[in-house]
Amino acid sequence: MILACLSTILAFVVSIYFIYVVLMNVSSYSQAEKEIATQMKLGFGDLIAGTVGILLSFAATLFLFVTFKEQRKQFSDNHIDAEKDRFESTFFNLLSMLYQVRENVNKEIALCTNNEMKSIKEFYNGFKVYYLEHANTEEQKEIMVYLSQDQQNTVERENIECYLGQLYEDYIKIKACNINYYYRYVFNMINFVIGQWKHTDKEGTHIHKYLNFIQAQMSDEELALIFYDVISHYGLDNNYSHQFKDTIDFYGFLENINPNALLDRKHHVVFHKTKFKFLNRDEKMSKQ
Repeated sequence: MILACLSTILAFVVSIYFIYVVLMNVSSYSQAEKEIATQMKLGFGDLIAGTVGILLSFAATLFLFVTFKEQRKQFSDNHIDAEKDRFESTFFNLLSMLYQVRENVNKEIALCTNNEMKSIKEFYNGFKVYYLEHANTEEQKEIMVYLSQDQQNTVERENIECYLGQLYEDYIKIKACNINYYYRYVFNMINFVIGQWKHTDKEGTHIHKYLNFIQAQMSDEELALIFYDVISHYGLDNNYSHQFKDTIDFYGFLENINPNALLDRKHHVVFHKTKFKFLNRDEKMSKQ
């Protein structure tokens, strides 16, 4: 753009110079016409005409190039906006369907517990009672020793995770009520967001924005159940790895969870990468 403007200005200056040279010694209009005609037939006139023509052609080519470049950028921006609109339309449709999935889960809980429990909240409160009933077992006493330490090594964290996951599985079997399809739906929503933005959103701004939308639609009990569901065998993928757990740990999906909703506040060590908002300074340092 700058080069095109400079070429245009230079062509204008050369033209002014030519007019100045021609009209410098003339005193009438007819005389000016004759002098211009004469100069155009001479080498000076051809030089000026050729120079101005080349400069203007060059400037026109550059302006055309700039126009095409701006049109391409605008097309690219329009394409991005269209992609974003399609994504948001699908995302918010999925988000609105989360309510229906939750209602189906509540009906499933009521059915399999003979109306002893009627919601995810009551189901999770039952899990907390089940956890407390095992407080004096040797396995849990050993886990509590690990949790009492300021920092755990990898093996200790794995033992904690394995114990809590197994406890959750046992509770599910006792209640004969597998509700983890609700969390599969949530995980698919999370994967949908990450798949859309992970290649273009290097800083993770958009990913965290939409994950926060999902998180905001979930109660403390639902987030707490995700916490324990993903570390059980129900959270395994087709390759028998805890991809769900690794994904939400990497993106800090549970960072805003209420510590009172967890079976024990110290269970946060299972999600080693997540910087939970409720952690104090020393606990945050131990995660680094």
